[in-house]
Amino acid sequence: NDNTPKLITGTVYNIHEEQKPNEVLFTIIAEDPDEGDNAEVSYDLSGGPFEINPTSGEVFSTEQLDSDDGPSDYTITLELRDGGVPVNEDTETIVIHLLDVPNDNRPYFKDTPYSAQISPYAKAGENVTKVVAGDADG
Repeated sequence: NDNTPKLITGTVYNIHEEQKPNEVLFTIIAEDPDEGDNAEVSYDLSGGPFEINPTSGEVFSTEQLDSDDGPSDYTITLELRDGGVPVNEDTETIVIHLLDVPNDNRPYFKDTPYSAQISPYAKAGENVTKVVAGDADG
């Protein structure tokens, strides 16, 4: 057991915010050139709302992600361990960019409900009240 597991796949991933919790976002692949149990690689993640299957390397979110209401970038720590004794391990920093889905939020009215009184002497085109709307998409 003289080798350390090494990451094969990249360290930067772009995912779309519409992906559901527990849906596979991407798969991390690492390898160890040793033989037998010494070549078996296990995975662990820390940081952010993400988990990884320790044997397959499949990464998924533990909650619905939304770049309009939360971070659009996550930096997490990946730990790679082999099955040897003693264990050899490596640590990598993974960056996940959450891509916004355009126009995924409904517009809304601010300060509702609205009410106004109109003078019987009001002229056509005269302002009666001001309505303000917003949209989390910007």
